[in-house]
Amino acid sequence: MLESFTLEMKQQLESLMETEKVYLDHTLALNTLADLLYLSKHHTSQIINKYFQSNFFEFINNYSKKEAIALISDTANNMNINEIIDATAFNNYS
Repeated sequence: MLESFTLEMKQQLESLMETEKVYLDHTLALNTLADLLYLSKHHTSQIINKYFQSNFFEFINNYSKKEAIALISDTANNMNINEIIDATAFNNYS
């Protein structure tokens, strides 16, 4: 892929994650993310590996962790830990 195109796709991926928060979808899979970017699963994975130095699961978990930390840190938030886990798309307590 051309460098300028991969950079554009990286920006679109960041927008999906930060603006639309697609990582909060418990069923999100690499195929789904690739479809949202109109890319192949392989190219989506390449962009994640190249620009974020992680695989798909680590990439999604990093966003989920940041969201959980933000919710825990928010003193106005009355959610308990189980609600935070559910809200941030973690599938287990560990």
